Amino acid sequence: MPAIFGDNMVLQRNSEVAIYGSAKPKERVSVQVTWDKESYRTRADENGKWRIDIKTGDASTGEWVKVTAGESLEFKNVCLGEVWICSGQSNMARLLRGRGNGPIENGFSVIKDANRPDIRLYTLPPVSEPIPQADNPSEWLVSDHETAAAFSAVGYVFGKELNDYLGVPIGLILNAWGGSSVEAWISKGKLQMMGITEQNNYYLGRSADRSVKTNPQHEPAALFNGMLHPLIPFTVKGVIWYQGEANTVDAASYAQLLGGMIADWRASWGIQKLPFYIVQLAPYTYPTGRDNSALVREAQVQVSEADPYVSTAVILDLGLEKDIHPPFKIPVGERLAVLALANTYGIKGFPKGSPVYQSMQVEKSQVRLRFNYDGGGLFVKGDEINGLEVAGSDRVFHPATGNATGQGDLLVSSEAVVAPVAVRYGFTDWVQGNLFSINGFPVSSFRTDDWDQ
Repeated sequence: MPAIFGDNMVLQRNSEVAIYGSAKPKERVSVQVTWDKESYRTRADENGKWRIDIKTGDASTGEWVKVTAGESLEFKNVCLGEVWICSGQSNMARLLRGRGNGPIENGFSVIKDANRPDIRLYTLPPVSEPIPQADNPSEWLVSDHETAAAFSAVGYVFGKELNDYLGVPIGLILNAWGGSSVEAWISKGKLQMMGITEQNNYYLGRSADRSVKTNPQHEPAALFNGMLHPLIPFTVKGVIWYQGEANTVDAASYAQLLGGMIADWRASWGIQKLPFYIVQLAPYTYPTGRDNSALVREAQVQVSEADPYVSTAVILDLGLEKDIHPPFKIPVGERLAVLALANTYGIKGFPKGSPVYQSMQVEKSQVRLRFNYDGGGLFVKGDEINGLEVAGSDRVFHPATGNATGQGDLLVSSEAVVAPVAVRYGFTDWVQGNLFSINGFPVSSFRTDDWDQ
């Protein structure tokens, strides 16, 4: 059986979980579990593959699974709880203990509270492969000071918050690789279905041109093959995703790619409403100087606005101008958890997302902006809104001021623009976002125009 089945694993509660593996062709396979008196049986197919879907009940610990096909495998200390995938590139992979270029801010406050036997951690090694792999061996670890410190900071805080609020076991599966492109996480078949070829895609073009060396984490479909396929169809509740920095080189295609990847993963699992919670890119001064990361942030919001089972955790206030790996990972995990609790678990009173720009109305020399959010109004941390700009018909942007109204709108104006046509907020690589809803969620960067930058 794949290594994702092992001692200390978490199986999705109140579900039908896939138990699967390989045996001799046509061999009888049986599965016994401690939470159910029923004995499950099947036969392997002509290729030796088999699968049994088993009902799980409410959250529990100390369970046991026995699989028999000629000989037996026994998995002990199993939990029934909530299982989430934590995927993306280096900001998801960044460990709670920090790395050589810096710690996680307040990371030790999480580590010292990490002796939590009902949180289980599984980390896939970075593997890039040309064809889909059946396995990528690792092991389930019980959360303690040491194992939590060596796990994703964002992922662990997300799981800890779910564990605190839901009071059930949490299984976290980390499959992230620093610098990886979104193309690497999409199956070859899906890329072909999307019509993405060497001619219209940056990383496909580079991988096709063998005179240009491509990093293994950029190879289209390579991480899907090596790091995602080994998990399919292990039953999960949802996905948290922190990626996009690598795709600022070709930001215009990111919305299509991200939406395609989400559809690809859902089809692979056969879960059409599989929740995805995306971390929006943090502001940072990219070397290209083209403000492409603003386009990626825009694409991330577009994907989440178009899909009721996708939400974006905005972190426009949590960047560093000269560091693509900001240390502020604890609030990122917390915001993801709030989104999941509100949207997936239906917790009332939690915000379902950040304010997102919806429409504008020109009122003489000022612009009224309206947003889609849970209400409660907007507020500014500081005297002026950072990165707010207005342009007239000449398409030249000038610094602007904004005032929140009692209706939750934003009135924007600039002395340099008598007849405003367009407004942008934080639509640059670097900005210190300081516009929030009163529940503390930052407003996403946005633009009211669709002009070429």
